[in-house]
Amino acid sequence: MCYTMVEMARANGVNAYHYLCLLLEKLPDGSPTDGELEQLAPWSESMKAEVAQMMLAENQ
Repeated sequence: MCYTMVEMARANGVNAYHYLCLLLEKLPDGSPTDGELEQLAPWSESMKAEVAQMMLAENQ
């Protein structure tokens, strides 16, 4: 499953390490709704923006 998440991040131009960190922070408890899963997907514009922001903060 982790390999799939890493490859999906890479395929969508998202840093895999930072994506997985955010995913583990935001992963909802219990059974996530379809809407929650969509927001956590690496192709989600909001997730791409959060990963970029995380990378920027790390480089400062």
